[in-house]
Amino acid sequence: MTEAWERFYLATLTLVGPGPIKQRLIGAFLDNLGDLSPDQLPKIIRNDFIELTNILKQVTPIGKETRVHATVRKMSDAEADLCAGKIVQIYSTVTRQRAIA
Repeated sequence: MTEAWERFYLATLTLVGPGPIKQRLIGAFLDNLGDLSPDQLPKIIRNDFIELTNILKQVTPIGKETRVHATVRKMSDAEADLCAGKIVQIYSTVTRQRAIA
């Protein structure tokens, strides 16, 4: 099983890759973080992750799209950028907590 810090690392790599920010955000979350349980994370960042997940799943999907696709489609690029930044912040915290342990 891939550890939480590895998932956030992979999500961060996706965020800095090529393409529009909305596509990168969708890929980062769905490919790496979407099935992550808050219980798998250090307590210090669980609420941040829950908040991020709630933000990315606000909009009811149309047709076969996911909630994440629907939500990010409705976001501005600036809002998507803030969510991407939250992923990087969580990764930073997870990495620091791992180093302390």
